[in-house]
Amino acid sequence: MLKAIGAILICLSTLPAFAQSTASPRPQAPVKSVDLVGLAGVKEHTGGKLTVEGGKLRFAHSKSTSEIAAITMEDVVTGNDSQRVVRGTLGTLSMFGPYGSGRFLSLFRSKLDTLTIQYRDTDGGLHGVIFTMPVGTAELVKQELIAQGARSSVPSAAEPAQGSSKAGATEEKR
Repeated sequence: MLKAIGAILICLSTLPAFAQSTASPRPQAPVKSVDLVGLAGVKEHTGGKLTVEGGKLRFAHSKSTSEIAAITMEDVVTGNDSQRVVRGTLGTLSMFGPYGSGRFLSLFRSKLDTLTIQYRDTDGGLHGVIFTMPVGTAELVKQELIAQGARSSVPSAAEPAQGSSKAGATEEKR
């Protein structure tokens, strides 16, 4: 009898944690990002802010706003990358420094996250877009997009890969 009561109490104590883990992610503040390539009507390397709301990914930049519906996204992938700290004209001119000093400056790099989205337009055409953003923000944007209908071929870091426990169970039986 005491064991049954203890089991019930344990189940009830884990219920709030389960409810929090299954809830959809809260909308995040706009994320400062750069569109590297692929967004229609936006020049390459355009800076702006990404938001996910109303089932759409919005990229607001100085001239206008571009939107992609989450349900049209066939694949959302995140990654890690780095870029030179000294960029632009100064970075290019530094390569001509004496004794390879410019090449040494190119070794200093800053980390960033990438968000790659493959989606279909209204005519069924396949498109892709790549965004860069501060470290740790791409995974949050990906989770928000998936919660609003986007698909991903790579499971999120928060989601365990499906079938991995089954594979481990079959190995234990051998």
